[in-house]
Amino acid sequence: MWTCENCDRIFTSSNQCYICIKKDIGNLFVDKPDELVLLFDTLITTLKKWQPNVYNAFVYTIVFTNAKTWLVVKPMKTALDLKIYNDTFIDSERIKAQSKYANKIVYHFRISSEKDADQETSSLDDISLVKSNLTIELNRTTSIESAASYRINVNYTLSKNMEATNVIEQVKSNNPAIQLAKQGLVLANNQIGLARSEYLPNMKLFANYGYFNQRNDIQQLAEIQNLGFVLGGSLRLNVFNGGKNRKDVFNAKINLEKQELTVNDTEEQIVTAAYQELNSLNILEKQLVRETTNLATFQETFNRTQDRYYNGQATNLDLRDTQTALLYAKIAINDIKLKIIQSTIRLNSLKGVVLE
Repeated sequence: MWTCENCDRIFTSSNQCYICIKKDIGNLFVDKPDELVLLFDTLITTLKKWQPNVYNAFVYTIVFTNAKTWLVVKPMKTALDLKIYNDTFIDSERIKAQSKYANKIVYHFRISSEKDADQETSSLDDISLVKSNLTIELNRTTSIESAASYRINVNYTLSKNMEATNVIEQVKSNNPAIQLAKQGLVLANNQIGLARSEYLPNMKLFANYGYFNQRNDIQQLAEIQNLGFVLGGSLRLNVFNGGKNRKDVFNAKINLEKQELTVNDTEEQIVTAAYQELNSLNILEKQLVRETTNLATFQETFNRTQDRYYNGQATNLDLRDTQTALLYAKIAINDIKLKIIQSTIRLNSLKGVVLE
């Protein structure tokens, strides 16, 4: 790499032939609106995110270089004209025109407000927001402080006891809602026996034991003592009560059938939910394998583009595109891992496992 001592431009080879002009950038904004100067400052601030790059003023333009020219900015009356040199295709409605220069494609943009300057970086801001929200959600799920920041690295494998047969057995045996419904079934069955008992005679037995002792210590004339036992019993048979017993038994049987339906419906719903979570985990496992493979590909592409960028063979837009794709791939993997954790928690809840 070689840097010109006069204009500070960076080139891949030394003593390269080029037009060397050292000019103050402020001269290009003479008689231009103050809003245009502020807009250029916003553009500079935005481009600082993607270093390294150097910019210098020429006759009518400001040239951004990183070994090779990749961006040319020309102040107009009310807007900035941007020419981006790229070797890959860009699809955007904001492209005013495009042409070819050597092996590059030149894209022309016009920005006239800070909103236009920020629009191209809004996607990266959205990615940052999504990543932050996923981190907070994962912190909440794993009982970690919401504001904690860390590099997400969750390694998840489906355990052997997650097989469908074992899971469904655990769900049917331990799920609180199913167990509560089954206890209601036992209670409803006992109500039938209680209603039928009204057909039987009602027997009551009672027994009393009494002891009385009175003694006058002063006069010592007499001592009264009494001991007695009382036993008794009664037998009652309801001969006619207007069909109340038959009605009570009938209602108890209806309640039993209703409770049986409730048990079956509750068990069916919860077992179905367990199967859905198992299927979801199975699909997520496959997605995780695919996205992990894709991540390796995106990482390799980014590494190659980064090497080309440092060697002056790629623009920072190329690097940005590959970096954005790599970030999306990482977010996709973390999103899948978060869904796996959430699905596992829901499945454990269906199995009646108490969360610690």
